[in-house]
Amino acid sequence: MSQPGFEEIPLETLCKAAEIYCKLAFPEGGEKLPPLSDAADLAGALEHFVRDQRAGNMRRWTLRLGNERYPFMKLVFQELLVKGRFFFAVDTHDDVELKDCFPDYDAWLELKRWNQQLKERIEKGWREAGVPTFIEIVARVERETPPGPAVRSTAPRVLVVDDDRGIAQGVQAMLQRRGYRTTVVHTAEAALVAIEEEAPDLVLSDLEMGAGQSGLDLAVRLRARDDTRQIPFILATAASIASSNFSVIDGFMVKPFETEVLLKFIARHIGTPEDRERRGGGGRLT
Repeated sequence: MSQPGFEEIPLETLCKAAEIYCKLAFPEGGEKLPPLSDAADLAGALEHFVRDQRAGNMRRWTLRLGNERYPFMKLVFQELLVKGRFFFAVDTHDDVELKDCFPDYDAWLELKRWNQQLKERIEKGWREAGVPTFIEIVARVERETPPGPAVRSTAPRVLVVDDDRGIAQGVQAMLQRRGYRTTVVHTAEAALVAIEEEAPDLVLSDLEMGAGQSGLDLAVRLRARDDTRQIPFILATAASIASSNFSVIDGFMVKPFETEVLLKFIARHIGTPEDRERRGGGGRLT
């Protein structure tokens, strides 16, 4: 039972990640780990996890281990936006809307702060032990992305819209590595504000975002305006998209994808920073 890309992650690494998590989350002991080390390989150990089907083509597994104060925190094994690259993360699972009128508002705030600090300690422990985390994977993707020219003020600008801050950071790193200017926002509303401040050469947006927003909604709003309807709009989605929506976008990519595929896809629409430099800092491709 093998999975593409799993070969880089030994079973021992998964076991080490779980042990470090529990040591820090339950300093007094008492945690109950499933028998991960009894599995024949990593895929077998992941049978103790829950596969996140909402992730579409981006593979993600979670194991609810909790901590000494909060039972819902999870150990996450996830594929980055680049195919075959996996990392470990902690999901605090406490992202609930808080209002100061709630009777336990201050207690919830304190618990969220405590959970976040614990997450940071666990992920720091993983990095020190050689367990791949998001920071290490992004650094690796940057190293493996062929460097382009230094980012210049005349370079094409890509607006990245994604409510997953980690994925947005990874895309930004890859684009800047190749000389593109980037602006990153996490909501459709923030994207509209950024576009008002400086129109990008291209919008690269996730399909699904929180608060009932979607990349398609953003595309429709841009197409309805004379000053923004010509901006190339690419959806990057972990799921599929109906062909009926193609009329409001210029293309879509299914995550996870290869770094070079993303770069070629963007260059097809707006050229490369080198192209812009040869044209003397001219505008978009026509």
